[in-house]
Amino acid sequence: MTYIEKGSTEYIKASLALFFGGFVTFAILYTTQPLLPIFAKEFHVSAASASLTVSVSTGILSFMMLIAAALSDRIGKKKIMVLSMIFTSGLGMIMAFSPNFISLVLLRRVCHLCDFIHDTAAVADFRERISRFRRVRQFNGVRVYRNVSGNDAHSG
Repeated sequence: MTYIEKGSTEYIKASLALFFGGFVTFAILYTTQPLLPIFAKEFHVSAASASLTVSVSTGILSFMMLIAAALSDRIGKKKIMVLSMIFTSGLGMIMAFSPNFISLVLLRRVCHLCDFIHDTAAVADFRERISRFRRVRQFNGVRVYRNVSGNDAHSG
């Protein structure tokens, strides 16, 4: 296996991909937070119930690690990352048309499933491909990204 060295075109591409993956994760996780009062009013639910749109992801995090690992080994990390981002984006658009609160929460849960599959595969791919000399230092950067995006629970 050829490793990615710092400063190479591959390194820049991998860093940008990791950044944009983290950005999407952060956006998907927290975009509903400022909308909680609107959800409570529009869907006639309590504030605590409305907050499920933000917290629905935490219960599935560890479970998705196992599925993502098995899928990425079988199908390939790049294919899994691309497919999960396509599904995440598509589900994000579909959520805008949720007819009721239950469907919104369920769609967000499925969206988070796809997003966490991406994160797990991306970090595994990054760890495998980065030069062994730089792996520890670069992985610390990955952990910062995952911590900021709320995904540090499945760090390895």
